[in-house]
Amino acid sequence: MNGFTTHMPRKSRGFIGAMAAIMMSAVGIGAAQAQDLGPAGQTGATAELVAAAKKEGALTFYGTAQQDAYDKIFREFMKDYPQIKVSATRVRTANFLERVLLEYKSGDNKADVVHASSEVAELEEAGAILHYTGTDKAQQERYRFPAPKSMPGMVTDALLVKLVDYNTNILKPADLPKSWDELLQPKWKGKLALDIEGYEWFAAMWNSMGAAKADPFMKALAQNVVLREGATHIMELMVAGEFPISLEAYGHRIVDFQKQGAPVDIIKPPFEPVVVIPSYWGAIKSAKHPNAAKLALHWLISDRGQAAQAMAGRVPVLKTGDHHVLKWLDEYKPKTFVVEPKSIDYTEVAKQFNSYFVRSK
Repeated sequence: MNGFTTHMPRKSRGFIGAMAAIMMSAVGIGAAQAQDLGPAGQTGATAELVAAAKKEGALTFYGTAQQDAYDKIFREFMKDYPQIKVSATRVRTANFLERVLLEYKSGDNKADVVHASSEVAELEEAGAILHYTGTDKAQQERYRFPAPKSMPGMVTDALLVKLVDYNTNILKPADLPKSWDELLQPKWKGKLALDIEGYEWFAAMWNSMGAAKADPFMKALAQNVVLREGATHIMELMVAGEFPISLEAYGHRIVDFQKQGAPVDIIKPPFEPVVVIPSYWGAIKSAKHPNAAKLALHWLISDRGQAAQAMAGRVPVLKTGDHHVLKWLDEYKPKTFVVEPKSIDYTEVAKQFNSYFVRSK
């Protein structure tokens, strides 16, 4: 549809008939194109939204994940919607909230959509997230862990899944502990790695055990734990043989290391609860490209968008998603602790964590 009007003088019946046939053909083509929604059509995107997004021709975003992951994911988006040029900016987590809120409050949004984990809660509370409900029904139907209903406008895109893993060169299956309580035995002293900011793991354990059991457990476990900084760094040290077990390794990093031939695997069945941390996308209010932002949300929860997550090494959230971490969850069906925005008071959890696992250890 080109949006113009034509005025023609009266012609002969034959000419009018010919013109009518041409116009009917053009209408048929236009209708077909209007229904060409691309993958986002699976999740409720309308022809009008797609057309408006293409007309805007651009999409910008801020996110806290790795730049190469964004590059891979949105390369696929632009294959489906080549009319929309995507500009991605990775922002350090420590600077993310301040930057997004400053731009939003000043009325000069550089980002149409934003991507983060728990930080999105503060953006939502500040009124910066557009309450776009166009993807809600699709998420509820298609997702393992949809965005919370209390936060309309958010879209879950991928999962961080934390598991207990070990060095297969140091420990054989018969040597592995079978429960959390076994890790309290003296033989594991200095052999259990824990991140110095293992707050989600701590909250999950405290919640599942209850304070009466969790308090003595944490005191005893602290005697055997060695603290290190950074999930990937801990994985590298474990593979190098510095310690045999890591208590909260990211599942996708375990898979990455396995593909490289590293001697690492999860303890099976997985220790419960398994910590699941979804990450979220949200469209910014008063974005410069609002329709492209909405279309991106639809695409991210489509089959194509979720396949792009797996291609980028991330764990998709689609019920039918293809990733080895999802196969572990499906095979063993462990209890999970889902870290949703607003579900953890990080200040309080950090205080509790540090009261047991002193950083100087």
